Amino acid sequence: MRCSVVLPTYNRQESLIRTLNALTRQTLSNAEFEVVVVSDGSTDSTDLVLSEFATSKRLILKWFSQENAGPAAARNVGIEMARGDVVVFIDDDVEPVPEFLERHLAHHETDDRMVVVGPLSPDRRWIRDEPVWVAWEHEKLQTIYKMFKPGGKLAGRDPRYVHFYSGNASVRRKWLIEVGGFNPEFRRQEDVELASRLKSICGVRFVWDFEADGLHHPIRSLASWLEIPTAYGVLDAARVHSNSLDPREVDMNIKQRHGLTRFLSWMFRASPSLSEPTSKTLCSLAISLYTIGARTWSLDMLSGVYNARYALAYRRCATSQNSASPIADT
Repeated sequence: MRCSVVLPTYNRQESLIRTLNALTRQTLSNAEFEVVVVSDGSTDSTDLVLSEFATSKRLILKWFSQENAGPAAARNVGIEMARGDVVVFIDDDVEPVPEFLERHLAHHETDDRMVVVGPLSPDRRWIRDEPVWVAWEHEKLQTIYKMFKPGGKLAGRDPRYVHFYSGNASVRRKWLIEVGGFNPEFRRQEDVELASRLKSICGVRFVWDFEADGLHHPIRSLASWLEIPTAYGVLDAARVHSNSLDPREVDMNIKQRHGLTRFLSWMFRASPSLSEPTSKTLCSLAISLYTIGARTWSLDMLSGVYNARYALAYRRCATSQNSASPIADT
């Protein structure tokens, strides 16, 4: 068995079917890989879908159903069940291209300390139907990728551990075992936290493969999108507190943001009660602007909201933990 595809899922049966169908169309022979799916407390028909897929024998499929414990815990179960030397992580909202697995495996054959990161790309068939916050997410990812592609200002450079997204990445199973897998206490950024340990403990090297593409179909409400930067701010403060993240890196990241972010960060810090109503008002305006074709303005507005919410959450937690020097007002 050359590799194991580890796939956690939670209440996304239709999206899961699309991912599994794409895995049946891989250029890599079905006999050379297995798919390990962990249903993380799904309450829809996910378990029935998995049972039928396993019976159909279209894939070598193993699946396990557990009580909801979060994606990190689900992936750890998948790592335990995996038999392949290489573990390829994919999310249940990603549709891998046919060459996906062959591209990942080709790197591991040349260097067993390599960690491969592939892109999460918008599906051009669906792009007109994306809500603006999903379009924003895709825009930010594509901006990162362009910097590292030929012609970009970071062309030829390897990704850093912060670019390790478990929606499309692969690593030798032995390194995952060595670092103890994902930290289940992290419900978000569990992949970045894992990557930092892979780097420091195992000395792995991260590489891009932009041909190992995954079409990304995120299913996310505006309310859940607004929760993301707050969660990331809290988690980064915790990582600073545990000395796994340099507070100067966070400080620099916040200070380099554009004018709207700096203004909103100042306002939210001066009057935290304004954070929620202001965020919702600006998001409503961004949706309206996006509807009439003012894409750049709408995405910039969402960037301001996202970054200011992150900065507020980080400052609150960093201050309460005394884990970092205060970030200068911007």
